[in-house]
Amino acid sequence: MSIYIAIAIATLLLPQLLVFLLKANAAILFFALSAGVMLLDSLDPIAVSAAGSIVPGLTEAYVRLAVIVLSIAFAAAVTRGSVGMSMLPLHVLIAVGISALLLLLLPDATGVPALLRLSDQDLWAELYRFKTIILALEFMLSLVVILIALPKKHGKLDKKHKD
Repeated sequence: MSIYIAIAIATLLLPQLLVFLLKANAAILFFALSAGVMLLDSLDPIAVSAAGSIVPGLTEAYVRLAVIVLSIAFAAAVTRGSVGMSMLPLHVLIAVGISALLLLLLPDATGVPALLRLSDQDLWAELYRFKTIILALEFMLSLVVILIALPKKHGKLDKKHKD
């Protein structure tokens, strides 16, 4: 197995590992992935080339991959320990969706050779047909998880009972 295939597999397993090991909030990881992809779209190619020239042997494709992976990893570090065992199955479901989105988005967004080879597979083509549905479901599940996690506000009724 080449190092490139190992990097591709590790990237696809990253969301599950972060949710299981760090108990990171998968909803926030989804929004971090979205921000990382948007950042890639707005990055100047000269900045990507300059970052690639700082580290010997690092191509622009891997700089682009690092932008997305680091955005997810930073979100996981910030939200570590925020998921209880009762909510873990929902977060795992979101993490699986994030992996599917990584599989669908990373080949075109980064140009990493191993990921490009993955996009030649029949499974990728079948999954790509459902990209919009997966993205919409991830968005809705992430919003639900964030709304559930919001602290509950106590209304005027609670103030009357305290007096």
